[in-house]
Amino acid sequence: RTIQVYVNGELAASGRTSSGRALHMRGTLSFGQMAHGSWSNHIFGGQLFQLNIYSGVLSSGSIKKIADWGLCGFDWEEFSSSRVLRWEDILTRSRTGTITDVNTGCALTKELETMRAQLKTVTSQLSSTQNELETVTGLLNRTEEKLESVTSQLTSQLNSTKDELESVTSHLKSTKSDLLTVTVELNSTKDELESVTSHLNHTKDGLQTVTGQLNQTEEELETCSAALTDTKSKLKKARRFENITQWDTLYTAPYFHRVLTMDLIEQLKSSWDLLREFVGVNVTEAIVEHFRRHDVREAECDGKIDDILDMWDELVGDNTMMMNRGIIKHFRENHNDVPCDD
Repeated sequence: RTIQVYVNGELAASGRTSSGRALHMRGTLSFGQMAHGSWSNHIFGGQLFQLNIYSGVLSSGSIKKIADWGLCGFDWEEFSSSRVLRWEDILTRSRTGTITDVNTGCALTKELETMRAQLKTVTSQLSSTQNELETVTGLLNRTEEKLESVTSQLTSQLNSTKDELESVTSHLKSTKSDLLTVTVELNSTKDELESVTSHLNHTKDGLQTVTGQLNQTEEELETCSAALTDTKSKLKKARRFENITQWDTLYTAPYFHRVLTMDLIEQLKSSWDLLREFVGVNVTEAIVEHFRRHDVREAECDGKIDDILDMWDELVGDNTMMMNRGIIKHFRENHNDVPCDD
């Protein structure tokens, strides 16, 4: 199988899994923590959002589209047929441990988009109203021109009919009333626009608050990351002691650089009878390393003289250990590494 990793809609890395590796279809699917054995304390300290599992490999174009949608723009319907494990279903499952729901601000973003659409509609209505106002203004101008013409005619024809003058005056009043109505509607539209603008500013303040919370969360994640790095360092140091032997017990505080006594031997709770031969001898690194290398070695006189000398050389220079009968007896009985002629 080929594994591909995309970051922000762009292919960042790819590789192939080991030959013969298969996906097991049974068991428990867990997110945020290893669910078995010694790995159960490996906890994910980050955030999960819009985690979906699809029935097939998504095309690079689909992955790019999802990335371009951003945090709050995921189209649930477009991928409804291919999502076999959906994020909205995961949110309904049981949870364990310390899990905190984080406000992504998506609801606020959708409300902002709705308000923007409303603002666009109001702006369109305002534009339409302005066009109507221009039409009425043009009509008024034409009416005024006509009135001037009539007035001119009345001036030139002082004895023209009075009824014609009253008709023109009535028409002018009607036009003025229409203009006043349009003016009132324009003022109302202006008030609505100011209300939408105020709501938009309030939404902007809310987004700034959410941004501050996200920055604080990012700082907390950095602190968790530093703690995780320190834990990994301690774990690496601890693994250095994985290859110890039974003799490494003598390196511990109760025995190392201390005089070996019968009480300490009883604490070991083992059948290390050969240690009884060293009662009164200071436990040093040379003694411990001797046990680690030669505790069950059977050396014979014939052809083994080099090995015998090597074991003795390990103790040369250890000023804290005095050669005594117990040490010589130990080498005779447990290693047969004292020269045959003593």
